[in-house]
Amino acid sequence: MWCKIMQNNLTFSVLILANDERVLHANILSSPDLTSDNGHEIIVLKNSRSAACGYNEGIAKASHDVLICVHQDVYLPRGWILKLSQIITLLEKKDPSWGVIGCFGVSVDGEMAGHVYSNGLQRELGRDDEPVLAQTLDEMILIIKKKTQLKFDPSLPNYHMYGADICVRAKMSGHSSYIIGNFCVHNSVSVRKLKNDFWDAVSHFRKQYPDHLPLKTTCTNLYKSALRMWLYVFSIRIREQLSLLRGIVAQPTFTSVRLKDPSVIRPRD
Repeated sequence: MWCKIMQNNLTFSVLILANDERVLHANILSSPDLTSDNGHEIIVLKNSRSAACGYNEGIAKASHDVLICVHQDVYLPRGWILKLSQIITLLEKKDPSWGVIGCFGVSVDGEMAGHVYSNGLQRELGRDDEPVLAQTLDEMILIIKKKTQLKFDPSLPNYHMYGADICVRAKMSGHSSYIIGNFCVHNSVSVRKLKNDFWDAVSHFRKQYPDHLPLKTTCTNLYKSALRMWLYVFSIRIREQLSLLRGIVAQPTFTSVRLKDPSVIRPRD
């Protein structure tokens, strides 16, 4: 799926990993700034062996200056692309070495930052603050400057940890990563348990980047010590089982249903 345009002197290629046509069209492809009339380059990637391999394929195909790697269940409110353009223009003046931008993540100070409504968590997170340096970024949206030639680790398995991966790879090549405040809707469902494919990706990441540990992501901590990591994972699994036994996951703060119309969500004043 292809179309092209330049907006606000910046060009964009939107790379989308997709496995559900209904979710794809009800969310990211329904975003007003990405309609066919606006003409951004949209590359839908299907049947990828892993997120890293899929996005690397999209990076190779992309023709624009800035790449927006985005989940199929993200909705971008009207004006999102224009605000991103303005943020990038200012960031280029402040730090032209930037390589990756995200809309939510963990700052170098270990604090959550960014601005998003998470349907899976049933709440709004963060606010539209100034860009802050990131140690890791949430995978729902990753914006990459193409001329940095950054790519994801093709050996990273499954569909997890690639937000942390691209931040480490950016740092290793002398580029900065930032979290920005640009409100969007992640029309996700609740994750009741971190499954084995997640922990497989964590294990791979730790082996790939031992000199960059410890790190914190939006959903886990990463330690260099194998014992400390094992104890951490064990504690999470115990909490998950206790939550299931207590019925906590049945409370209204958890949902297995996506919003029918994500455009109704507005950021708080």
